[in-house]
Amino acid sequence: MIKKTLCVLIVGLTSHFQLYAQIAFNYVTPSEPGVPVSYISTSLDEGSSNSHIVGIITVFKNISDRPITAIGISCSLYDSSGHTYSNSTAADNTFPFGETKLAYLPGALIELKIPGTIVPAAPVERVDVKVNFVEIGDKVWPDKSSEEFRDVFQMRRGWSQMRRYYIGEYQIGGIERIRALIEEDKSRLASR
Repeated sequence: MIKKTLCVLIVGLTSHFQLYAQIAFNYVTPSEPGVPVSYISTSLDEGSSNSHIVGIITVFKNISDRPITAIGISCSLYDSSGHTYSNSTAADNTFPFGETKLAYLPGALIELKIPGTIVPAAPVERVDVKVNFVEIGDKVWPDKSSEEFRDVFQMRRGWSQMRRYYIGEYQIGGIERIRALIEEDKSRLASR
């Protein structure tokens, strides 16, 4: 497993970040050949307070010759006290309605943000980034066994069932039936 390391100088002014803390962003190269993306960069989003991290932003590039319709990554963050903040994941699904025009075309940059508040006990020293899966059309790299990919697939199944339901309701009662269903949903959500 080869690691590419990019060191960045981060300047922070709070007790959680030393004035000049050096952070190593490591891309963990997959052991499976043929990954269809290349790693570009990773950064930490400190939000407005500078006392905590509100997201890890990672950028990849589609180096395949086909559009990417879904991608999943994971990150682990390590501070200087030895504490690990791991198993943070992000998946981007550009294909919930079958719209291939929303996919990341060949050469496109893919920016993924792992949201969540992290308050490190000590200055951050290292962030490891790993690609879990990439979907291109009907193929998934490295394979379809990724739990993250199964979650994306289940979400798509839910959207597909909802779409079939609305099409059936439209065929029964036309656009007025759809408007009535939307109003019912609005009132139900407002009463929560």
